Amino acid sequence: MKTTVELRAGDFDPWRELAHHQQQLAPGKDGACAAFVGTMRDFNNGREVRAMTLEHYPGMTEKQTRAIAQRAASRHQLSAALILHRTGRVAPADPIVLAAAWAPHRRAAFTACREMMEQLKSQAPFWKQEQTAGAGAKEWVGQNTPPPHCTTEIEAAVFRRLRQHLREHTEVQNIDLMNLADFCRNCLSKWYRAEAAERGLTLSDPQCREIIYGMRYEEWKEKYQV
Repeated sequence: MKTTVELRAGDFDPWRELAHHQQQLAPGKDGACAAFVGTMRDFNNGREVRAMTLEHYPGMTEKQTRAIAQRAASRHQLSAALILHRTGRVAPADPIVLAAAWAPHRRAAFTACREMMEQLKSQAPFWKQEQTAGAGAKEWVGQNTPPPHCTTEIEAAVFRRLRQHLREHTEVQNIDLMNLADFCRNCLSKWYRAEAAERGLTLSDPQCREIIYGMRYEEWKEKYQV
């Protein structure tokens, strides 16, 4: 298993780098190579971006990036993994990052390559300063989006908070929720059932309502419905 990680202060040709790395691997060993190249775009959040400076934490950034590549290589049994990342000043259309994974089968290569990129965006200590149009304004950009599994966990946690809030305020009427927010407990129940069905799980309306209401629907109506 070969893992290569490098932070590059100057411009690089990702396809030449990829070909060079490929030549160093044992021929015929891999059935797949998945690669991702990220380049700088000239806009962000609706504003024109003329340049960007990528700063990092020397030593720590390399360590974190190497750990990302090694975890992916070990988890997906890769033959090789490569991460090449720019630092310093970058212009629109310049390559920023190259991530590549070599494996006997395409599924492992695809999955590992995406995993490395998602973890780079959410875990590696890089900081971005954008130079936007208009008097050369500069602004530090916040953290990147969390990886998909974290997003799912956050959304699930938010839903649990909403469900708990409704259970603690059982006196709030569905009609009031509909008037104010255009959804109510019955809407949540229907959405819950639909999402379960998409995942191959069959739930009845009473089951979903009990999950959302925290009690049988008939019991809630008897106690709280006006």
